[in-house]
Amino acid sequence: MGRFSSGPDFAGFNKLTSDVGREEQFEDAAKAAEYLCCFRKHVLKLSIAGEIPAHPLPGSSQRKTWRYLLTELRDWMLNSPSTELGRKQGTAVRSPAGGSRKGGQ
Repeated sequence: MGRFSSGPDFAGFNKLTSDVGREEQFEDAAKAAEYLCCFRKHVLKLSIAGEIPAHPLPGSSQRKTWRYLLTELRDWMLNSPSTELGRKQGTAVRSPAGGSRKGGQ
C-alpha cells in the first residue's frame, strides 16, 4: 500500500482538492463584520446606503436581510478609493456625516 494509501496527509489532500470547484457561500452580517473587523451595525448601515457589495434575501421587502460574499468584500476593500486615498496621503478620511459621534463638527 505505501505512503499514499490512506492517512492523515492523504485525507487532508482530498479535502483541499474537493473544495477547489465549490461555490462560495453567502455569509450573514455578523460574519461580514468579523471579516472586516468592524461592528455588525456598521456593516448593515453600509449595506442600506449601498456602499458595500451586499445582496438582499428575496422576500425581505420591508426590512431587508442582507447576505455577503467575502471575496466581494475583499475586492471592495482593496479597490476602495477612500482606502487608497488614506494610504497615499497618510491621513484619515473624514466621514461626510461629520466628525463627532454626538453630531457636531
